[in-house]
Amino acid sequence: MRIGKMIYADNFNLFDAMSALEMMEPKMDGGMELINRLPAPPSPSSLSVPSLLAIMDGMIACEMTHYNGQPLPISVFTCVYLQAPEEIDHNILKPFSQILLKTCDLVRGIVEKGDVCHEEDFIGISFGFPLCEEKDEVALLQQLKGIEDDLGEKIKLAQSKKPNQGISPLQNISEKEVEFCEALQSRIRLRRYLYMALLNMDKPQLKGMEIAKKFLLQAESLFGKI
Repeated sequence: MRIGKMIYADNFNLFDAMSALEMMEPKMDGGMELINRLPAPPSPSSLSVPSLLAIMDGMIACEMTHYNGQPLPISVFTCVYLQAPEEIDHNILKPFSQILLKTCDLVRGIVEKGDVCHEEDFIGISFGFPLCEEKDEVALLQQLKGIEDDLGEKIKLAQSKKPNQGISPLQNISEKEVEFCEALQSRIRLRRYLYMALLNMDKPQLKGMEIAKKFLLQAESLFGKI
């Protein structure tokens, strides 16, 4: 066949053309093997703090896009780091990514239990992508709290302007230490508060709603720092 020719049956019509596939076209042919279509993301260990903050904010933006009705593959999982959270080699970005994905999974469960929207308005199917369902939430929340406390110690040390007391700084620019630590601490704390709020919302017979409201108010108070 020459390029541009098409194989079709006698009963093929214009309506069927809407779902026709163009063979060897990567966007339409699912059998195409795409090699190095996207460049590998930078190693998390080499990221500067501003870059790390930008990635975390980008992840949150993708998450909000999903809650507004977009499927996970074209919202949350457009971030390459979130496609393989276990492989992230970074002591802050890895748990941040894991709790974000667990939040998506928790929201999906709450929406499905509540039956509060039509299928076309919220698509919770993961399409095979990981949502860290097997990750222990208690251990993850404790890890996030440990990161918050560690950043708090760095802030205190930077504000006291005392010699290093066995606490390594976050980065090398002393004038930016407090600002960067507070920025990271606020984002980690926001993730923890949101997850705790959803956990309490998910309790039977609305037993955790009052506690959930408290966590949501605490989360809201952090928006001005992000």
